[in-house]
Amino acid sequence: MPLSLSLAGQRQAALNSLTAKHAAAEDTLRKSYQAQQATTPAAKLLLETPEEVAINIACQLSHGRERGWARWEKKDAGQNWQLVPVDSALDLLRLAIASRRYRSKTVAVPRPTGGGAGAAARPPEMISIVSEAARRWLAACSEAERQMVPRRLSDSWLGLMNELTQLREPPLLSRKGKGYKIEKGSSCSKIRISRPLSCVATKAALRGGRHRARFVVGTSGAENMMFGVIKSTFMWHANEDAPDNRFNAFYNCSTGRRFPGNRNWAGMQAALNEGDRIDMELDLEAGTGFSKGSLAVWKNEQPMGVIRTGLHGSFYWAIVLSNEQCKDDIAKIEPVPAPDAPAAAAGGQE
Repeated sequence: MPLSLSLAGQRQAALNSLTAKHAAAEDTLRKSYQAQQATTPAAKLLLETPEEVAINIACQLSHGRERGWARWEKKDAGQNWQLVPVDSALDLLRLAIASRRYRSKTVAVPRPTGGGAGAAARPPEMISIVSEAARRWLAACSEAERQMVPRRLSDSWLGLMNELTQLREPPLLSRKGKGYKIEKGSSCSKIRISRPLSCVATKAALRGGRHRARFVVGTSGAENMMFGVIKSTFMWHANEDAPDNRFNAFYNCSTGRRFPGNRNWAGMQAALNEGDRIDMELDLEAGTGFSKGSLAVWKNEQPMGVIRTGLHGSFYWAIVLSNEQCKDDIAKIEPVPAPDAPAAAAGGQE
């Protein structure tokens, strides 16, 4: 055997032996660390408590009042502010990441009543402790809130909880087309003219139940300012103006007409003054068949009527500024209290 091959074999054997010793030392240290961690009070609380107690621990993490998380909100019309607790799915997600027990699917979801023999024969859905905490949080919400986040096959309970907490927050503008500038999340301006005519839209999707928002006419008046909703599938960079897309719905402040189509409607009124308030209610449960889903409008708390029916799917609140003469139009979006029922109808599905 050549001397070079013999030396190479010895080096390889020595390297293999060193690698094995290093791996064994790492394994010993890991096991020692895990044993030490398992004896701490925090580890015992997370890993050795009964299932229902563990679920209650996770449920407590879902409530802002228990965690101390809060946001500042105006208490009244003056300059008084107050801290309001905010529920969040973030701590539940952290718990699932930190502990395998809390993310393993060990909890059976209770079967819905009245499911029939077929439903009883199917095996129960198994979810994690964290998902069970999120499911119980949703079950404690009002029926109106649960309708806002209907569960689809791909939805997780933690995802639905996060979606609903976002919908509870004041609407924030986060999506924008060309030529727009978003200021403080609630107002927008036009910094340059662009074609096709795009828009700015909110972050949270509106895909079920009833949603309300208030739009405020900006400092330079209402010329070619539009408020409404866009479909979540709207192609932002397509060669089409947002108000003309057949799946969107807009109210033109300067004429009172509705889009798409630039049409008259039963309750049509213009909103021409700075500070005019246009309240909108998107009710995705109203009506039946092709007429299901409606958009109602109020001007300065006075009902104008239903501007559009036949709205299906998922939407975002949206603002369009199309004034080519003045680029500093400023429009705002705010939360709105529940208004009175509208009196007039738009006259059918689009």
